[in-house]
Amino acid sequence: MRRLFGAVFIMVLAAISAWLFSSERAARPGALRTVHADNAVCEDCHTPWRGVDNTACLDCHSFFDAVDLRRDLRFHAAEAHCLDCHTEHRGAVGSISRMDHTLLHSDLLCSTCHFDPHEKLFGENCRACHGLSGWGVPGYRHPPASRGNCARCHRPPLSHQDRLFWQRLEERHELRIGEDAEIKPSECWKCHVPHNWSHLRM
Repeated sequence: MRRLFGAVFIMVLAAISAWLFSSERAARPGALRTVHADNAVCEDCHTPWRGVDNTACLDCHSFFDAVDLRRDLRFHAAEAHCLDCHTEHRGAVGSISRMDHTLLHSDLLCSTCHFDPHEKLFGENCRACHGLSGWGVPGYRHPPASRGNCARCHRPPLSHQDRLFWQRLEERHELRIGEDAEIKPSECWKCHVPHNWSHLRM
């Protein structure tokens, strides 16, 4: 029985090998992105029996002058690790880019490339709260509104700094708003619901 299984295995392996060497379809893993399909042939990127390496990418793509690159692309000046973030054969309109943040230097500030929605309220060490693979904060639970310390993390929008904004609220809802009134501008939770900021209590 073992000999029969071994013979069948060798025959299947030989058949697959023959198909790989003889079939043009077997050597085409998928369509190239349009810009590559129009300007390159297989040999431009692939070396037989060795595959693709970074030097093939750099034959066409040059990043020696980082000043001309967008801020979020300037790390390309290193001209290395191309294949860790880019791949091909994803179709004519498929994405060939996948950002791998683990390749970046640990001293590089996230704000070098990303807009800081916290406006430096928490400093510049984003990694203290956020991970590299996902922007969500693991295990984060919003504190209850009863604590009343929204301003510790949130800043009011520009509209809330305009006296006319509060005047309209007072007129429409028959409220008195101010430091000596029933609602203070710093008491966010009296109007906003913490789990959905756009949902107002009024």
